[in-house]
Formats: sequence, structure tokens, C-alpha cells
Amino acid sequence: MRVAIVEDMDENIAVLQTYLDRYAAEHHTTVQYSSFKDGMNFVKGYHPVWDLILLDIEMPLLNGMDTARQIRKADPDVLIIFITALTQYAIEGYSVRALDYVLKPVQYYAFAAKLDQVCEILSARQQKPIFVSSREGQFKLLPEQIFYVEVQDHTLCYRTKQQLLHTTGTQSLGKLAQELADSGFARCHQAYLVNLHYVTRYDRNTVFLGEEPLPMSRTYYKNFVQSLLDYCAGEGNL
Repeated sequence: MRVAIVEDMDENIAVLQTYLDRYAAEHHTTVQYSSFKDGMNFVKGYHPVWDLILLDIEMPLLNGMDTARQIRKADPDVLIIFITALTQYAIEGYSVRALDYVLKPVQYYAFAAKLDQVCEILSARQQKPIFVSSREGQFKLLPEQIFYVEVQDHTLCYRTKQQLLHTTGTQSLGKLAQELADSGFARCHQAYLVNLHYVTRYDRNTVFLGEEPLPMSRTYYKNFVQSLLDYCAGEGNL
């Protein structure tokens, strides 16, 4: 996550940097940040490279609200959280589609809760939805909603938290595995494609998603384990 801190007070910048470092350590994620002392310099030559902007409202030269208006002209997608001592100003933030606001003095746990929300949004943006035509109807699924995909009688069946969807199309499991490879999926068996996020344990014969066992074949074992190790290294945890 790339974060811009736009704040004119050094002590407030230091607090936000400390909180970002703490959040990154606690959540096993990477947070890169840069600080800017006023809105005028920040918007000059602005490029949409940030995931999140922590924006003070009361600043010299260009206040936070006007800074946000300038940013929105160049970047409709960046997430903005206002840092302010006055709630009435923060409410105005919705006119520039600010995600939220945090009151000064900033408390860590309130701040971390906002970052949780930011991470959820960024994660959802990165996931390309899967459109499934099934006997049960038409469904749009995010990869995170899929536990595993199984082949049954030459038909792909998507296991989600709510249901098992039987497709009516002819897509192969191999093609789907290529499509979902960057979303944390790997095959453990000729008939199973597994979301690695939900794997709790495995051995040479079985993969467990929670307490649900799925078969592991010798053909896929080595590649599956390597995919799982790569996934865990990227996520920081299983």
C-alpha cells in the first residue's frame, strides 16, 4: 500500500508514520509512505500513484478540502482520509468522495480500523470477478468467495460459503486454473482447484480447507506445495 501523508506539522507526520509502521508489522503487510508539508506542493505535478492519501484539512497555502478537489480532477480512484480536529470540516469531505475522517489527536486503534477498511477496498479492486452461468442462475463471484472448484461429470462446480454452483458452460478446469493463478489458486488434484487462502493443513494424500478434506494427488503435490509456500510468503501468513 502506497500512502501519501499531507500534513504541515512535523509531530503529526511522525505520529502517522509510527502508526503506519506499526500497522504494517502487525498485519504482515508492506506500507510505503511519503510526506508532504502542504497541499500546494502535493498537487503540483500530481500523478495517480497513491493508494491512500492522509490529508490534513487545516494547512497553509492550500487547505485540505481544496487539495482534495484538485486531486479528484486527476485521480478519481485514490482513497482519501481526512485528518482533522473539527468534525464539521470532515463532513464536507463527502463532497470530494473522501472515504472517512480521523479526529486529532489521532488514536492508533481508531486509525487502524480505517486502514482495515482501506485494505479491504484495495483487495476487492485487485480481484477480477468470475461470471458463472449455472443451473441455479447467473452469478458474479470474486475469487475470495470461492473455496474450491471441482469437476463433476465434466461440469465445473464452484463451492462458495453459501452454496455449490453447477456450471452450464464448457470451460475446462485447466483454463480456469490459469485464469485464477494470480488470485491465489492451485490444483491439488486433476478434479480440484483450491483457493490457497482457505488451506489449513495438508499431507501427501489430503488437503484440508477448514475441516473439509479434499484429495491430493502425487501428480500435483510438488507444484501445489510450492504454490502454497509462495502464497504464504506473499501474504505473510496462511
